[in-house]
Amino acid sequence: MSAVSTVFTLLAVAAMFAAIVGLFKPALVMRWGKPTRLKAFLVYFLLMAVLSLGIDAPPKPPHSPAPSATVASESAPGTSADAVAALPAPVPYMLVATENTSSGSRKRWRYRIVPLESNQSELSRQNMAATVIAAAKHYIATGGAALVHVILESQADRRPHAVTTLATAEYSPDGKGAGGDNGKIWRVTAGNRGTTAQEREMTSLWGEMRGHYQKDGLTDEDALRGAIAKRMQISPGEVRLPRIMQEDVLLSPEQIAAIPATGPAR
Repeated sequence: MSAVSTVFTLLAVAAMFAAIVGLFKPALVMRWGKPTRLKAFLVYFLLMAVLSLGIDAPPKPPHSPAPSATVASESAPGTSADAVAALPAPVPYMLVATENTSSGSRKRWRYRIVPLESNQSELSRQNMAATVIAAAKHYIATGGAALVHVILESQADRRPHAVTTLATAEYSPDGKGAGGDNGKIWRVTAGNRGTTAQEREMTSLWGEMRGHYQKDGLTDEDALRGAIAKRMQISPGEVRLPRIMQEDVLLSPEQIAAIPATGPAR
C-alpha cells in the first residue's frame, strides 16, 4: 500500500468513526448549522465514501490460463482405468461358430471366436476388449444384422466345460441393444487374462472325460480330477477349471472408433 493510500485509509476510518458518533452525539462532530443525528451521519458517511476512492485497489491475482482441451481429463466416477488408456491393436483370431439369435423382425447373430496367440495367458483385458470390438465391427458390416454378439473363447473345443469365456462385445448401431430398447450401442466385457496351455488341456480333458464319472446324476469331481491328474502327470490338487470373471470395460466413443474392423485370420 502506498503512503497516499495509507493517509486516505486513516481519514476514511476517522470519518466512519465520526458517522457512528453522530448517530448518538451529533453536537460532538458538527459545529455548524443545527446538528441532527441524520445530518451528522450522512455527512460523515459520504465523506468516508469519497475518501475510500483514494485507497489502492487490492492487487489482482495472476492470470491463470484455462485448462487446455488437450489435457487428459480424469476418469468420471465409476469409470475404470481402462476408459482412459488407449486400447492396443486387436489380436488375430479365428471364427469357430455362428448362431442366428434373431427374434421377430430384428436380425441378430452370435459369433464365437478364438485367439490365435500361442501364449494366450499374456493377453490383457485391453487386448481382449480390442479384439471383440474389431470382430463386432467386421461382422456388423458383413452380416447385415441389427445386433451382433461376439464371444472370445479360450479354445475351439465345443464340449461342455472345455471353454472359458475371455471377453464379449454386443454391438447394435441402432442403439437398441440386446433388449431392443435400452439405448446402448456397445457393451464390452473382458476378463483380466487369458488361459494357460495347461488350463486349456485340463478343460478339454474335463469335457472329454466328464461323462465317465457320473454318479446319481452328478459328476464325481474328485474321481474326475484324479483321472485328469493321472493323464497329465500332475497332482489332483492342480486340476481345476479356470475362473476368469468378466468385468464391464467402459470406453469413450473415440477409443472405440480407433479400433479397426478386423475379420478372422482364418
